[in-house]
Amino acid sequence: MTEKNSKAAEDAPTKATEAIENEIPDGQVKVPEERINLKAKKLQGFLDESKVGFFTMDATGDNLKTVVFRTNITVQKQQLPVGVFTDDSIYSLIRVLILPAVVNANNRGKVFVYLNELNAKYKIFKYYSDGSDNIFLDISLPCLPEHFDPRMALTAIDLAMNHLNEIFFDFMRRVWGE
Repeated sequence: MTEKNSKAAEDAPTKATEAIENEIPDGQVKVPEERINLKAKKLQGFLDESKVGFFTMDATGDNLKTVVFRTNITVQKQQLPVGVFTDDSIYSLIRVLILPAVVNANNRGKVFVYLNELNAKYKIFKYYSDGSDNIFLDISLPCLPEHFDPRMALTAIDLAMNHLNEIFFDFMRRVWGE
């Protein structure tokens, strides 16, 4: 990209224009350097160095310079979306979408009791349902940005995948009321 095009991308009024100006060959959108936080730089560097290429990276453009690394994990032959949220705060978050839009009037009480049981049993994981009745598993990784260790994020994803593989069928039975 020429210096003139780079300046034009900075001045573009919409994110769509910016995405088009910054497109890179593999179809991902190049995130402008000034919108990347230190933890995201460390994670991207580690992924590049380790030749781990199954993450995409998106910047939100908020005040904390949030960058989300997206991938999927395989749990009992199901592909579950995962996001690694990094920003300028002391927290990083790993979020797994376990089941979309499954909590309803018939199963709400039993599902919430089960999620609370899981939360009491497993210290590292936080299960919850959002306002759209999705079920998530979150892992919080607190640390100052300069002390962020990308290996811990990948280790936490592995822990979540192994854990979900162990409980997945029981989880499904509880949600579907069988």
